Amino acid sequence: RLRAAPPEVGYVYGQMQYFGVKTGLFASSPFDARKLAKANFVCATTLLRKRVIIDAGGYDDGFRMLREDWELYLRLWSRGFRGEFLPELILEYRKHKGPTVGTSPTKALTIAMLIKLYPRLMWRHLLRHPWRYGSRVLFGNLESRIGRYGPRPDESGLCLLGATAS
Repeated sequence: RLRAAPPEVGYVYGQMQYFGVKTGLFASSPFDARKLAKANFVCATTLLRKRVIIDAGGYDDGFRMLREDWELYLRLWSRGFRGEFLPELILEYRKHKGPTVGTSPTKALTIAMLIKLYPRLMWRHLLRHPWRYGSRVLFGNLESRIGRYGPRPDESGLCLLGATAS
């Protein structure tokens, strides 16, 4: 399906079913950039075009454990790519007990970082909660945490995303 899609379709995603502590479907839906700026509705199990992910630099290390997939989808949108929804169950995901990345301070930090990177997409969050996000954007030293993507050697000395190690 991705091969037959127009070139602006950078990735395809489907439905995810939770089981375990949490049950039900993840709220995936057809691609809508305005909706993506509000919340991540793209299932993390996504098929991406190789050239798109390499050119984008992969996941931003500054978002590790902070919804790095959401940041990547916003970055792809800002570069002219969109996703295409496949309305089929493609993944069953076991939810365990314990802390999640949805905790309030973690979520606030994530959204502040996204506002800093994508103000034209994320400005509504800032208007809705100026103190919660504005203080983090202004005083949170976010520059040291964001924009850390691109080919890099992993612990084994191999370079991620098919690039050569320097």
